[in-house]
Amino acid sequence: MKKSRIILSGVSVLLVLSLLIGGTMAWFTDTEKVNANFSAGVLDISVKPDVEGQTTLEFKNLRPMKYENFEKELNPTGGHNRVDKNGMNIGDFDPAPVYFQPVKITNGGTLPTKVDISVNLGDFCKAGEGNTGLSEDGKTIHWDKKNNVPCTNGLEKVLKIFIYKNTGTSWERIKDVNLNQSYDNTVADPDALATDNTEPETKTVYTTAMLPAGGDETYVIAGYLPETVGNEYQGRHYHADLMFNAYQMDEGASGGSPDGDVDRFKDNVKLEWREGGQAGELAASKFITLKNSADISAAEYAAPAGYVYDPEDQAEAVTVDDKTGLAVPATVVFTVKKGDSDFSGGDGTEENPFLIMNKRQFNKIRDYSDKFFVLGADIALGSDYVPTQSISGGLNGEYQGARYTVSYTINGVDNLGLFVNNTGVLKNLTVEGTINSSGNDVGSIAVVNAGTIENCTSSVDINGTLRTDEAMEANEGKNCYFGGLVSTNTKNAVMKACSYTGSINAGLAQYELILADHHLCHMHLGGLAVVNAGTIENCSLAAPENGVNVRGVCCVGGIVSENKSSGIIRNITTTGHTAGYLVADDEGRLFNSQTIVQNDGIYE
Repeated sequence: MKKSRIILSGVSVLLVLSLLIGGTMAWFTDTEKVNANFSAGVLDISVKPDVEGQTTLEFKNLRPMKYENFEKELNPTGGHNRVDKNGMNIGDFDPAPVYFQPVKITNGGTLPTKVDISVNLGDFCKAGEGNTGLSEDGKTIHWDKKNNVPCTNGLEKVLKIFIYKNTGTSWERIKDVNLNQSYDNTVADPDALATDNTEPETKTVYTTAMLPAGGDETYVIAGYLPETVGNEYQGRHYHADLMFNAYQMDEGASGGSPDGDVDRFKDNVKLEWREGGQAGELAASKFITLKNSADISAAEYAAPAGYVYDPEDQAEAVTVDDKTGLAVPATVVFTVKKGDSDFSGGDGTEENPFLIMNKRQFNKIRDYSDKFFVLGADIALGSDYVPTQSISGGLNGEYQGARYTVSYTINGVDNLGLFVNNTGVLKNLTVEGTINSSGNDVGSIAVVNAGTIENCTSSVDINGTLRTDEAMEANEGKNCYFGGLVSTNTKNAVMKACSYTGSINAGLAQYELILADHHLCHMHLGGLAVVNAGTIENCSLAAPENGVNVRGVCCVGGIVSENKSSGIIRNITTTGHTAGYLVADDEGRLFNSQTIVQNDGIYE
């Protein structure tokens, strides 16, 4: 194995004073929310045996902040850090803050390589650090603008140096890596606040994924001061050498650094989607980890948004060396073309469902109701969602091991829910939001289920309305057949392993229910369903804190209102009060239940 060391010298991390004399801790411990962005500029570093390159990266005007606010300032389009979403103008800073610097590593050799990225403490600068100091109150800062003090690398113990990797669609911080070997959380967090942002990472070296000959990869280096770093560090510096140690992976050699590459397979294959062919314009890319030789098929991955596979069937055989983790070829290119596809991938079959990534695509289900779909992101349908009339294919809320949520607000009269009729398979859905109805027949997932609903959960609140004025007779025949998950579960339909944690009619006052009962308003409400003629099993209800799942009068069932003779309900668990209602009518008859009002089927 050959090794070459490339030094990016003079990484200058400067905290330039941003407070006037008499400023206080309030600004320096800023916690405003800012926008997600990433700074401009690309630095080419050649990772090639026996060749050394040098340049300088400079980070300016760092300020302590919570990590979640820091990361939001990544700027994907270039330029300075985005502070405008923070209620500030870039002109408020002098100089403009620079927390992030991209570094492009190119393998100019003929053999594949991995690169260790690390930082070594450098020499002090001649210009000196800011001459600042705390006053007797321990808060205000004094700054002698005319006379600096000798540089001591004053940020050495409190600065974190992160590295970010491009995932193809965004920048992702490499977890548990801080390149600054000198960081000391007891110094950065002297009051032992013990936030996640001040905890030390366990690794100070990052080993890149394998770079093929002629390949390149861009990383982002970031300078971060945790929110606990105090005013005494204003004007201080940190100077270091950013080290790139490249290791050629010759045939038969053990991959990785001399200390051993414990994860030799990690990110060993790069997938690229290119328009028109191998040399076409890059549409997207991502790394995958392949531990065994296999065929990489386009059918396993969604085409980038706005593109379709061309041809549809594409695959390439990849061989993986078990000793080195090296994959050949290391880059697999899929050919795509721009298309008018209504979805982000898939062909609508059960084996390769249409991939839904946004509201527009979800609303396209109604045009392909017999197809199969999968959610690849949380979908916010907004306050203008109109229920999809039917689905006979299927919708899966889980994609590549992640489960996604659909949220909505629906306002209307009758037949309200995510779907009106389901004759297909709905599974792994999480549904949130609100339904406001002035009519009848509501179910948060489907109004009528004639198919299968499996492993779905809903926290949707369903609100009806009751008139209490002289026209209250109009309540009769309204506010009826509201079910937490569905209104009707038909014969041979199945609901299993589902849960409901929302509420029905939580906003109705007791006097409204009394008036409704006086005028014989038969509501027919159910926590899981109103009417069941099929099978409901292994489901659960959990009442909201300090509330109930269902409120109403007459025929209110905590689980269901009516279980038909063909209905089977078994193994249902409840937590809290599933139903709240008026106990009896004028003749003392009970028409409500915490479980089932009328049971003609099987309940066990």
